[in-house]
Amino acid sequence: MDCKYCSEVLKGDECIKCVSCNRTSHFQCVGLSEADFKRMLPMNRAKWKCPICKTSNKSSNSPQVFSTDAKSLLLLFDERFNNLNTTIESFKTFITEEFRKVTETVKQWSEKITNMESSINSIIQRMNDFDLEISKIAHLESELKELQMSFNEIKENNSKKTWLLPGIFNEELFDTRYDVYRTDRDYQRFNLSMGDGTLIAVRREINIDLRNIPQIPDINDANITILNINLRTGAVQKSLIVVCCYFPQNCNQSDSQLKLFEYVSDLRLDFPLYNIIVMGDFNIKDATWSLQNSDSGFKLENISENILTYQLSTFMSFTDLQQYNCVLNNNNRLLDLVLSDLKCLVSRTLPLSEPEDGHHPPLLVENYQKLTGN
Repeated sequence: MDCKYCSEVLKGDECIKCVSCNRTSHFQCVGLSEADFKRMLPMNRAKWKCPICKTSNKSSNSPQVFSTDAKSLLLLFDERFNNLNTTIESFKTFITEEFRKVTETVKQWSEKITNMESSINSIIQRMNDFDLEISKIAHLESELKELQMSFNEIKENNSKKTWLLPGIFNEELFDTRYDVYRTDRDYQRFNLSMGDGTLIAVRREINIDLRNIPQIPDINDANITILNINLRTGAVQKSLIVVCCYFPQNCNQSDSQLKLFEYVSDLRLDFPLYNIIVMGDFNIKDATWSLQNSDSGFKLENISENILTYQLSTFMSFTDLQQYNCVLNNNNRLLDLVLSDLKCLVSRTLPLSEPEDGHHPPLLVENYQKLTGN
């Protein structure tokens, strides 16, 4: 094969072919040095173009110059500027509308903030009123504590064997600060020279109302003393019925207790808003008690032990009274009971008189009376 430029015979190691015109020539004939030719990679040789083809490509890629009419160009510019002005006006309209919306939103939020400030001021006023009410409650609590102290000073002989005889006067037992209410044994009726009885001593500043309480029926040889105590703090008043009882152990005991249970049950129905506390020597020696929980009283375990335990359980269930005494006597029995619909704390205290009766330890009964308005 001959070189297309010098027409001499080509050798395989010195020829190069143009990819565009397919002409084969010596590398020297197309202006390549021997060093450049040897450095050329085979992949680049396959894409190599001769100088003539490169020049023709550049000419074909050059931009064409067209003659333009100046008037047409001005019309084109005017059209473009008009379109731009239209776009600007549309954008101005959009911005104006969006600004109006933002202004309206700010106005609405301003109104909400104003309403919130008003609500906060109202809440602050309510809090101030609440603080004032709390201060009033604190004052009522102080009055209630004083009233509770006065109530706790009610002295009652909780079915203790006091040997109440006609020759023993109230002034020998209590000073002039107390009013004494007592029920002595009918010694002539039962042919006794000494006997038992019940007694309640109340501070004179505490109001006692006996007018609306029905009279106690004749309960055989039992002794019953009952009071209606009015507790007041400010304009709030609550009534507490206090019953002190003693039942001797004899053949009439179950009948006597049943009469008292029926009487107190009627009081429960007739005066549903009154609180009741029944304390005394019930002499139910076979009763077994267990603590239910810290917020309630003691539970009678052996309800079916005998007629006395059965009557007591039925009475407590009907009147919803709890038993709170846990102080055992010398024989580890509970003969003295404290039944109430109010939570009571019962503890041992000093005896009212000497000597102390080992079967009936002296008790301090603290009653938790909550005064609330209706």
